[in-house]
Amino acid sequence: MKYKLTSLSMNIIKSFVFGAWTTLWVVIAPVQWFVLATFVLVVSDFITGLIAAKHARHEKIQSSKMKRSVWKLLLYTLAILLSHLVASIYFIPKGINFDLVWIASGVISLTEFKSNLENIAVVTGLDIWNRIESYIPRLPRLPDDKK
Repeated sequence: MKYKLTSLSMNIIKSFVFGAWTTLWVVIAPVQWFVLATFVLVVSDFITGLIAAKHARHEKIQSSKMKRSVWKLLLYTLAILLSHLVASIYFIPKGINFDLVWIASGVISLTEFKSNLENIAVVTGLDIWNRIESYIPRLPRLPDDKK
């Protein structure tokens, strides 16, 4: 039995796709700059990692490492969206000024930024991160809850 897509069926499908796209945009819009910054940092880390692996370390390029960048993009974006969700539901309605999105995306961004600078150091020999780190104040460590 063959199914034919009628104009009504096509309109339903178009409406669903448009609705899904609109919903996704509404969810992402408040954190779009955090997601964009994460995208730029992960892609640049991928590029600088390829350059460092090929030219400085003479390593073979592996597709498994490329897949890792795709997973990082997806999971980092999810982390930012979940941070926004938690802040919107639990903190903002209670008037608690705790910017969870800023903190989560800041940790992600600093991690990727450091990785970029490490890759650049492999190629150029200039350890920029080490110089920056000397200016970053040390924060007190929280007690370990696993004791």
